[in-house]
Amino acid sequence: MHYYACVILLPVLASAKYFSLTSFEVGIMFTGQTCGMLISFKVIEPVLKCFGLNYALNLGFFILTSANFALWCAVLKLDNSSDFATLVFLSRFGSGIGSGIIDAACMISRTYHSKREKNQD
Repeated sequence: MHYYACVILLPVLASAKYFSLTSFEVGIMFTGQTCGMLISFKVIEPVLKCFGLNYALNLGFFILTSANFALWCAVLKLDNSSDFATLVFLSRFGSGIGSGIIDAACMISRTYHSKREKNQD
């Protein structure tokens, strides 16, 4: 839900408040979440092996919440368009890492439990 709200509202906000942002810069801001998710998919397995599922989910929720708070602060506090674009990219990158950790942990857990149920039958 958060992703679609950003897709709809971010270009409108950028054109209304930050006039010097180009469409390329707005597009770069959108790619932050995808880049974060790709990175988190690579690091989730060692995190799960070392710390477990509960830690990984808590870490993902913490990163996601912190990134969304940073995005909210960027919208409210920043007037410079380049600072806004940088902080929005970084906050969406963090949001991608957090949601990627949560998604990957849930997928790995679901796969593990389904294999375990098949082995018991």
